[in-house]
Amino acid sequence: MIVITLIISTLALFFASIFGQKMWRPILMTIFGLTFIASLFFIVQNDHNHYGMKTVTETKTQTLVSSADAKGMSMLLYHPLGNGTEKVYLYRTDSHQSKPKATQTEKTTNSVQKNADKAALVTTTKYRVYKNDMAKFWFGISGNDHEFVSRHNTFKVAKGWLVLSDAQAKQLAKTLKSQQAQLKAGATNAGKQAVMAAMQANPAMTATQRQAVAKNAAMAYQQAAMAKVMATLK
Repeated sequence: MIVITLIISTLALFFASIFGQKMWRPILMTIFGLTFIASLFFIVQNDHNHYGMKTVTETKTQTLVSSADAKGMSMLLYHPLGNGTEKVYLYRTDSHQSKPKATQTEKTTNSVQKNADKAALVTTTKYRVYKNDMAKFWFGISGNDHEFVSRHNTFKVAKGWLVLSDAQAKQLAKTLKSQQAQLKAGATNAGKQAVMAAMQANPAMTATQRQAVAKNAAMAYQQAAMAKVMATLK
């Protein structure tokens, strides 16, 4: 409506200056001139200072699944931009999702919260909307309702998740593939030695207890081996 008022006041000002009677011309030109100035002022205020608008926040929480299919590992990937301070995260919210999505770069920030109880993506988005119906009536023609302001993604990763660049993920997959047989043999050997040591301390151990000891020892070995591999990633 404000744009229509601006157009009408412009036309009215023009016709008043040409066809207006001498006695009424100054009054009409003053009225239409002030209307024109006021309309232009509020249009500029709405466009630059968001007059008649308010900011609302919408929060959406989604389940986060591993960015890549990796047996026994969950990971969140990112791609560094520039000098590495800015990152585009590559994520999946559905295990059936073939390719990970990338976070936007425009007016978007990201953060990672580790050791969360559950892996999730919390997206907080801010929009500008009209304060009331009156503001919408006057400025609705500008089409700036629900205007995007900013977005922040919080990636909550559970304990044991890896946060790697896409280059590091490729390097990790290559390293684990080359050391697969060695890691498997090492975990098996660690389990056997742990069982032998436990049997010496408690010869009456049951088969279930021996299996539990072997399993825990194998897991500890794998975790230590993984830590060494992770330290080599660049």
